[in-house]
Amino acid sequence: MAVFAKPEEVGLSSERLGRIRPWLRGYLETGKLPGATTLVARHGKIVYCESEGFRDLEASKPMASDTILRFYSMTKPITSVALMMLYEEGLFQLDDPVSEFIPEFKNTRVYISGDTHDMVCEPLKTSITLHHLLTHTSGIPYGWSPNSFVDSCYRANNIMNWDSTISYMVKQISELPHKFQPGTAWNYGLSIDVCGYLVEVLSGMPLDEFFQARIFDPLKMDDSGFFCPEEKHSRLAEVY
Repeated sequence: MAVFAKPEEVGLSSERLGRIRPWLRGYLETGKLPGATTLVARHGKIVYCESEGFRDLEASKPMASDTILRFYSMTKPITSVALMMLYEEGLFQLDDPVSEFIPEFKNTRVYISGDTHDMVCEPLKTSITLHHLLTHTSGIPYGWSPNSFVDSCYRANNIMNWDSTISYMVKQISELPHKFQPGTAWNYGLSIDVCGYLVEVLSGMPLDEFFQARIFDPLKMDDSGFFCPEEKHSRLAEVY
């Protein structure tokens, strides 16, 4: 049950919060956003919640506080929370090698030079740890960079194939060269996807079931999940 309060009751300013709507409206009027819901809370109490614009422009359906929006990369903090819950239960240490739980990572190599025909790689100088995964310092990319041979390998192997399982994807990642030695650089990539598979390995549960049972249900995140059920489609925002 949401708890509402006046801003001043929790040390916030009604006048300052009133600046949000005209600022946000500028984004809507210039077409940068079709619609948005803004919520501000402090100490567990909601002091500002306003919806502007549309969740579906063509059908003129307005944005509302119960509109369901796609979460995309904000799945990463939820996955990280799931993994850290298992850390709190003593199932691993942050400096443990990933290969302790996913043996395929024992033979991971790091790209040095060349291409498909004369590629030069070297062994890992230090094991990839769970800390490296959580901080995107593992050397695992996304496959998006047009100027990286390692990224091109990810595209050639269709790593982002949504029809494959997370275990299959992670084992493919372990076989492909990494962009750099663990802990020597930062690269936003599929590290947290590997964390998702680690949640499955450590908990013995599929990732979606772990999310539901251990995070979504206890926190009453009733509209969160990997898929939007058909009965809720009318509340789902379009993507522009």
